[in-house]
Amino acid sequence: MLYKLKLKFLVNLYYKISQKIIGFWQKIKLLQKIKNISFIPRAFADKLADKLAEEENQNNDNNNNNNLSGNKFHFGISFFNLKKAGIVNGQSTFELTYGKNIFSLDLEYGKRIFKLVPTFIVFRFSPTYIRGKRVVLDETKGVIVSSGENYSSMIFSSSGLGLQVYGSFVAEQILVPFLGVRGIVDNFLEYYDIGGSKFGTVFGGGLEGGVLFILDMFDRRSEAILKSDYGVEDTYLFFKLEFISANIVRRAGAFFSPIKSNYFDFSTRVFSAGISLFF
Repeated sequence: MLYKLKLKFLVNLYYKISQKIIGFWQKIKLLQKIKNISFIPRAFADKLADKLAEEENQNNDNNNNNNLSGNKFHFGISFFNLKKAGIVNGQSTFELTYGKNIFSLDLEYGKRIFKLVPTFIVFRFSPTYIRGKRVVLDETKGVIVSSGENYSSMIFSSSGLGLQVYGSFVAEQILVPFLGVRGIVDNFLEYYDIGGSKFGTVFGGGLEGGVLFILDMFDRRSEAILKSDYGVEDTYLFFKLEFISANIVRRAGAFFSPIKSNYFDFSTRVFSAGISLFF
């Protein structure tokens, strides 16, 4: 408890000192500009500088209240498993073939749609390529066995559209929690070295929660370069955990007749980490 109080005090002190330094520097710059006009009396110039600095600070405060800019892009790494997919005799053929942990690229773009509480509509795309030794069912023994030196490969991608809400209340908030929900479309193409392949699409949904950790305060020079050259307002490190339920497939021969599949069940938990850019 004492540690949390000290951390809160230091954070508040940091914001107060930063605002005073910025305000003082703005006043000096404005005063220098005004004094370059020779016909303005010094006393009047000082008052005018104070007034202009106050107005500029007010504008900055209004802008800071609108934290987390209108667009976001994040990139990172996710890992998950497919232990519920391809269940045969109580074992997952997908997990036995491709391993317990699968890594994928995590790309996401979002646009802010609500100003009062930072709310974004987001599109995510997570592709990966995996390869492993194929397993088959030994029908005589009723068990899953390795198929020797036969390997299979799979291109797997998960994409979806959803909403994210951020608990960001002040400019340069150190930790920003967020929650999200999205619809999910999983596509996979599995092909075998000995020939043959299968392709499928699985639908579902996901609930996620995570936290952003601000990086700007550790390197102001890089922050200024990103802002001036690329328009990036804020940079964060993100950590996220998502619970996915994806086991809805299209009935064979129908345009779209969804049914629940026990075999193609890509329900899982996904942990992701990476960098979020707001611009």
